[in-house]
Amino acid sequence: MDYYVGVDVGATKILIGLVDSDGRVVFSKNYLVDKTSQEAVIHMLLHSIDDFMSLIDKKVTFIGAGIVGHIDSQKGIWINSMNIPIQTPVRIVEMIEDKYNIPSKIDNDVHCATIAELVYGAGKDSHDFIYINVGTGISAGMVCNGRLVRGADNYAGEFGHTSVSMDGITCSCGRIGCVETFASGRGIAAQKDLYPLCKNHIPQNSNSKRIFELARTGDPYATGLIHNATKALGSGITNLINLLNPEEILLGGSVAKNEHDYVKMLWDYITANALPTSLRSLRYFGLSKLDVGTIGVLGASSLWRV
Repeated sequence: MDYYVGVDVGATKILIGLVDSDGRVVFSKNYLVDKTSQEAVIHMLLHSIDDFMSLIDKKVTFIGAGIVGHIDSQKGIWINSMNIPIQTPVRIVEMIEDKYNIPSKIDNDVHCATIAELVYGAGKDSHDFIYINVGTGISAGMVCNGRLVRGADNYAGEFGHTSVSMDGITCSCGRIGCVETFASGRGIAAQKDLYPLCKNHIPQNSNSKRIFELARTGDPYATGLIHNATKALGSGITNLINLLNPEEILLGGSVAKNEHDYVKMLWDYITANALPTSLRSLRYFGLSKLDVGTIGVLGASSLWRV
């Protein structure tokens, strides 16, 4: 049996897994991301891979990494990232291959999750689907006619930076009213500081999980923030449904995985607002049927296939 290593680099953590040729994650380990500088990020990434490789006793035939940000997957270069301080392009694949003499590839982290769906999940019975990661940030992988949509510079899928409000909050990308500013885990938590009543009534250090908990108890201020998030993300997903006419929409990421109420509220919004013809084609809307926690690792380990 062949074994592959998948590295999933997100905005806050690195998850590395050993995956067998049947698509089973047989061992995995989490590492923190050091975001103090570009040098610290790269050092931590390479140190994490070193540590993981020292813990396994299988012969590895491939190392793949899914990395947050803009990736040149053909040249193996991490170009930049808005959520991690990468401003100067880094030849990650060259570094890994020089160290281990094992074939390696990198791609965007959400592209990798979408590739996992193509190989092991929705792609088995659908040629047109969308994978949406709802976590610290929001991004999407779009599959049309059985192929991942990459765009001209492998940067397609920045769904979180599409605008759903002309009078909303300024996003980190500089635009007004992006989906991510309202509906991501980070966005939901940040909203509480922008409205005086929420700031005065919701505990200062509340994260999105705490705000969902407060909303479930009937807290009117937390409920208002979740309503804003649902409307923003629901509007964005409705736009995708009307634009791309997918058969399936699969949700992943920490917020979607942990907040099932959010998924239901999104579905209620979408069914009330999407075009009927587009909605009729949608056979499935909900959580990915793959393990949401390890889908990025599974996809990264499958980069040798694409």
